[in-house]
Amino acid sequence: MSKTAVKKKPGKTNRSKRNKPAPPDFPVLTLDETAAYLRLPAETVVRLVGQQGLPGRQIDGEWRFYKPALNEWLAHPAAKGSIFDHVGELADDETVQEFLDMIYRERGRPEVETD
Repeated sequence: MSKTAVKKKPGKTNRSKRNKPAPPDFPVLTLDETAAYLRLPAETVVRLVGQQGLPGRQIDGEWRFYKPALNEWLAHPAAKGSIFDHVGELADDETVQEFLDMIYRERGRPEVETD
């Protein structure tokens, strides 16, 4: 080894090498690559991780996204929170009380227990 050669510590990577563009078929994307892939601003991508379950991970302070998981998310949105999407849907339905009365009648007990 010459005197001008620089020794690298094992396990350490040069940050600039980590962020160089990946080959087009590489399945792990950076935040900017994901934003470009989804045609959205980077801020929106990060917001979607928290609000809509967009699959992504922050590793050592940098976002990484697995392209097949992004495609799955796009094709089949996660059910996370979907039960709450229906809250209040029946609030104005006039048949709900009749339906509840029928259920409790068939069960043989009142809707509200009395002592």
